[in-house]
Amino acid sequence: MEEMADGPHYRPLLAAVFKGDWECARIFFDRDPTSLTARITSRFETVLHIATLSAQDQFVERLLERLNPDALLMVDSDGCTALHNAVHCGRIKMVKALVGKDRRLTQRPDYKGRVPLIISTLKASTHKEIAWFLAKNTTDEEPSHPFSSPSAINPIIDLTYAGHHDVTLFLVHRHPRLLTMKRRNLSILGVLARMQSHFLSVTELSVWGKLIFKCPYVPYLHPFVIDILQEDHTWLITCSFVS
Repeated sequence: MEEMADGPHYRPLLAAVFKGDWECARIFFDRDPTSLTARITSRFETVLHIATLSAQDQFVERLLERLNPDALLMVDSDGCTALHNAVHCGRIKMVKALVGKDRRLTQRPDYKGRVPLIISTLKASTHKEIAWFLAKNTTDEEPSHPFSSPSAINPIIDLTYAGHHDVTLFLVHRHPRLLTMKRRNLSILGVLARMQSHFLSVTELSVWGKLIFKCPYVPYLHPFVIDILQEDHTWLITCSFVS
């Protein structure tokens, strides 16, 4: 990691970023182009890191117009990219702008091995829109392979506990091995079985639905999930396998 730039020199720029004052920041950038990617804090953060943490959506959008994609991959002292910060702060507009600029961001883990999707599931109850977006834009590719590692089940369990079964089902359908993975001996279906508010009656189900209902734990699924299962009959095979 590069050394931190001269802190006092960048204080006016930091102040502009905190306030979202693009005009002052633009003047600074024009005078010192290297400031766009310089590490300007003791945590090795760049202007983009600070702007995302300060929830300055419009500032970030303008800044992205000046940055090349590789600049977005720069990390702070915790290994976090600007996308990690945007997710932490719950800024869906920023998240979409950053991923739109460089999709590689979704695959970059911090120094704890967490890709942005995992960060979003830690606060899934309030960040569902972000979790949905990242679920659709995160793949099981390098450098993180987020759906193949032993900890891949963690965000799935967190999403399930938050009641976001549509996101869970989407990820399990894309990565079937998640269905049988466990965290502390607890699988997705085990979590659902503990959620009494999600119990479902067998009445008024279709023929396929009644067959699905016989699978272990399935009676405890949210009605939305049962609807999906009835539409995709291949899930019967999955349920049989789990049983």
